[in-house]
Amino acid sequence: MGALPVVGILLLLLAVVLRNGRRYPINFLICQDVEVEMTMRIRVCFGAVGVAAVILSLPTLLAPVFSPGPAPPARERGRPVVPPKGPLPLPSQEVDKSYFPSGWMSKSTNELSPAEANARLQNLLRLEPDCEANPHSLQTCYKITFTPAEEWMGLAWQYPDGNWGYWPGRNASGYNRITLWARSDGTEVHTVEFLAGGHTRAGLPWQASCQAVELWCDLGQEWRQYTIDLRGKDLTNLPVGFVLVIRRTENPNGCTIYLDDIRFEK
Repeated sequence: MGALPVVGILLLLLAVVLRNGRRYPINFLICQDVEVEMTMRIRVCFGAVGVAAVILSLPTLLAPVFSPGPAPPARERGRPVVPPKGPLPLPSQEVDKSYFPSGWMSKSTNELSPAEANARLQNLLRLEPDCEANPHSLQTCYKITFTPAEEWMGLAWQYPDGNWGYWPGRNASGYNRITLWARSDGTEVHTVEFLAGGHTRAGLPWQASCQAVELWCDLGQEWRQYTIDLRGKDLTNLPVGFVLVIRRTENPNGCTIYLDDIRFEK
């Protein structure tokens, strides 16, 4: 507790002492030669100053209750790094070279810490970042398997790892869309949601510069390109560049999907 609330409480107690002068000898030491009217004024003054001090200290007293907590150590690919002082430009148009798939989320884990949410969900929304099963280009792609144990689950590509607004993100100014290739496993069509931007936690210092832009897609077994339109959006700070969300209502039996060539485009 800081000095301000302590002073306020002491002044309130002193006002109570003056209010009950007949019961407390201290009142005679303070007020024996002072008229009752003056005692009333002093009591009111002490009481008012004490109340004001306590009110002014409320944000400090309540901060631990409402604070999202201290930022975890900043990491890139699991390695500790010094957090940037401001949003950094994209080093590449490719999302997987600018961001990391490091943030799992669901409705039931909103109140958990990021580490607790990841630990609970990683086996329910399982990521294989180097899948060799029929990639769209090069040698590997992302494979994501959804187990319908939650109403919905999502995976965020973040910079740095686990950044929900603790630190600056990436500055994607000059780009106006994200393109990606996606397909599902098997013959069923699976509906998923792709998003860009947004997804910073309330109360953290580096909020996303734009709300999330969403795109609903029906994925078949053949590779197909999809586009998230970012025209007119403020992209100066994107801690989260790309998000995948899969819902149980659209995929009650679960699903497996593949993603490849996720890119910012001009």
